[in-house]
Amino acid sequence: MAEGRFQVAAGAVIQNRVTGKILLIHRTASQVAGDIWEIPIGRIEQFESFQDGLKREVAEETGLTDLKVGHPFNTFEFMRGEHTAENEVRAVVFTAQTSQDNITLSHEHDSYKWLSIDDAIELVEQPGIKRDLIAYRDINRLTP
Repeated sequence: MAEGRFQVAAGAVIQNRVTGKILLIHRTASQVAGDIWEIPIGRIEQFESFQDGLKREVAEETGLTDLKVGHPFNTFEFMRGEHTAENEVRAVVFTAQTSQDNITLSHEHDSYKWLSIDDAIELVEQPGIKRDLIAYRDINRLTP
């Protein structure tokens, strides 16, 4: 079997510590896999830790700088385009919290919403993101 390079990404379900609401961002239609509601996620750079890369990506996509990264709770794989080794992405999803509520979106996104977890699950259509949100909800229901 031929080996190739692949990409690593980190994402987070971000909860506002004050309101308890979850952040969703809307990917612009012109972006790869555009016109969807998603959680902040981005590729990790070589030699960057998951936590540092996640904080950088969240700051780039949302302007949030007060981010407390929690524990990883899900993993998934996907292709960014054509089915080649270089387009394969392996991702880890973390819990995270912030006390900020003002968002400054990057050019990749055109809207955002702070929602209850149930409303976020209802809004999201992409199956993988919906699965992440459901897992997050279920984990938090088990936590005393």
